[in-house]
Amino acid sequence: MSSNRDVVIAGGGLVGLATAWYLVEAGYGVTLLDAGHVGREASWAGGGILFPIYPWKYSPAVQALAQRGRALYPAFTADVDACSGLDSENRQTGLCVLDTSEMAPGNAWADDHGEPTRMLTGRALRERFPGVTAEQGLWFPRAAQVRNPRLCQSLYRALGRRGARIITQCAVTGIRTEKGVFAGFETARGTVPASRGVVSAGAWSSRLLGSLAPQAVFPVRGQMLLLRGEPGRLSSVLLQGGRYVIPRADGRILVGSTLEFDGYDKHTDVETARSLHASAATMCAGLAQLPVERHWSGLRPATHDEQPLIGQVPGVPGLFINSGQYLNGVLCAPSSAELLRDLIVRERPVAARAFDPARILQTTPVTTSSQPDPRFFCPCCLI
Repeated sequence: MSSNRDVVIAGGGLVGLATAWYLVEAGYGVTLLDAGHVGREASWAGGGILFPIYPWKYSPAVQALAQRGRALYPAFTADVDACSGLDSENRQTGLCVLDTSEMAPGNAWADDHGEPTRMLTGRALRERFPGVTAEQGLWFPRAAQVRNPRLCQSLYRALGRRGARIITQCAVTGIRTEKGVFAGFETARGTVPASRGVVSAGAWSSRLLGSLAPQAVFPVRGQMLLLRGEPGRLSSVLLQGGRYVIPRADGRILVGSTLEFDGYDKHTDVETARSLHASAATMCAGLAQLPVERHWSGLRPATHDEQPLIGQVPGVPGLFINSGQYLNGVLCAPSSAELLRDLIVRERPVAARAFDPARILQTTPVTTSSQPDPRFFCPCCLI
C-alpha cells in the first residue's frame, strides 16, 4: 500500500538523485530505482562545469534554470556532503572563453546578468594561464565546477542516511495505473507502488514512457578524454570552439566534448580522441604532451527544442517527468529538482511554461512501456 506522500523515481542520475533529495527534505517517502548502478550514465560521463557553455546561446527559460542551479549549488553540495561525509569538490575555478567571436555577446550577457568578467589580452592572459595560445580571453571568475561522479556517490550515501530507499539493477518495465491514475512502476522484481512517480531516466526516459513520449527525449553522444597531469598546471576551465578543458584538483584534466547523433551507441574512436587532444593543445600548448589516461562516451538526454521536460505527464495524473536537460544536466540538477518538488508539493499543473511536458508529450494514457537498455557501468567512478 502507498500513502499520498510516497514517491517512486525511475532513474538514478544526478537529476533523479537531486529530485529524491529535495523530496526527502520536503517530507516525502522516496524510493529510487535504477536499471544499473546509480550515477553511471551521463552524470558520470560529463565534465561537471557549473556554468553554461556560452549561456547567451540558450533560451531565457534555460538561462534562468541554469542561473538558479548556480545559486543553489554551494548550499546543495555543502548539505549533501555534510550528510555523506564525502567531498564533491565544488570549487570556484573560473572559466575563460577564448573564442574571438564570442567576446561581444559574452560581455553583453554578463552586463545584462550582473556577472563579473575580465577581458584578458596578450601578456596578461598568458601570465594568468601559462601556455594559452589565444590572444584574448573573456574570464568569468565566479564560474565553478563539481566532480560529478563524486557528487553522485555523495548523494547516494546521503539519501540512504536520510531514509530514502534506493534499488539498483532494477529496470522499470511498465507503468501501473488505477482508474487512469498513476499507482506505481512495474519492474522485473514486481510492482513498486506509490501515489506519485517521476521519470528521470535521462536519455532512456522516452523508452520508459513508451507511447506517452515517443522520441520526446533522445540521446546525443559525447566523447571525453582524461589527461594525466599534475596539480597547478591549469587553474581554470578553458572554452574554445565548443570544446573545453577542465582542471581537477588532483591535476587530471578533462577534455570534452563531441555532439554525435547516433542513437544509443556509446562507442569511442581513435580519430575523435586525437581531435579532442588536439583541441586541448590548441587552447593550451602545455597539454599536448600529457598522456591520455582514459577515453569514454556518454549519452546526453536531449529534446527537439533543447529545453527540459519538467512537470506532469499528460494523461496520467500523478506521473511526472524530470528529464531532457541536455548539455546542462549537472548544472541544472538542483534547480530542476527544486522546480519539480514545488510542483508536487503545491499540486500545480505546470512548473514552468517553457518546460511543460504537454508541449511535446502525447495525452493518451499508457499502462506498460518497453524496458530501458542495460545501463553503462564503469568501475572507475572517482574521475
